[in-house]
Amino acid sequence: MAALVLRQRLLSAVIRYVFLFIAAVLTLVPFAYMFSTSITPADETSHIPIYWIPPHATLDNVKYLFLQANIPLVHWLLNSVFVATATTLAVLLVDALAAYGFARLSMPGRDLIFGVILLSLMVPVAVTLIPIFVLMRDLHFLNTYNALVWPAAASAFGVFLLRQFFQTIPRELEEAAHIDGASRLRVFWSVDLPMVTNALITLALLTWLTSWNDFFWPLIALNDNAMYTAPVAITYLNSTFVQQPGVLLAATATIAVPPLLFYIIFQRRIQKAVMTTGLAGR
Repeated sequence: MAALVLRQRLLSAVIRYVFLFIAAVLTLVPFAYMFSTSITPADETSHIPIYWIPPHATLDNVKYLFLQANIPLVHWLLNSVFVATATTLAVLLVDALAAYGFARLSMPGRDLIFGVILLSLMVPVAVTLIPIFVLMRDLHFLNTYNALVWPAAASAFGVFLLRQFFQTIPRELEEAAHIDGASRLRVFWSVDLPMVTNALITLALLTWLTSWNDFFWPLIALNDNAMYTAPVAITYLNSTFVQQPGVLLAATATIAVPPLLFYIIFQRRIQKAVMTTGLAGR
């Protein structure tokens, strides 16, 4: 009997690891192709079969991107860094205050309002594009950083995530701070906020990545090449270097590096925060 159970567990483990291996391969193959083609000479990019390890690897494609005056790649990358960072800071400020209010303050209709916020998660983004565009137009924000930052400043997911964590904090800590003379804002800043660091880092990382990868809205809101963010710039390069896949994929690889580094650095915090999200929700 014990031997049968052991064989079943072994078979289950083998199946699980085989599935994970196949999933990993399917996920990594596009990245491998992108990075290998980005360092492949132009006359070898169309070679069949594909050169997964280029025999004559070169950085000419990358150098071309950074040295051409008509390709302000560094400027586009800086645009993306600024927009993603500004959006992240705005989301953390707005969502932390809103989540604290829903978790700790008593007010009429609090739970109803929070329910409406959660319902907004089910509204497709495409439905909100026209109202947001009209609002940005009336505020004269189109073709500016404001059009990219402020529409994303309030995140329903961020409010939900932080509220769950705020609810795990013992109220006795806040009561002790109040006895010592701390105001509500002081309690929020000095007692509650430091105790949800993992959630804040997770929300910051997810927001930064989402903003960095956002393509459709910046494409609509921007019409000046100098204001392009990195994903929008890829479409411009695609139309310009359609016959040079090495150059195009070198640009794509350059843009993909920051999100990969972010995930590698913060993956443990993300896993910890996601695993504990919702455990204390009420």
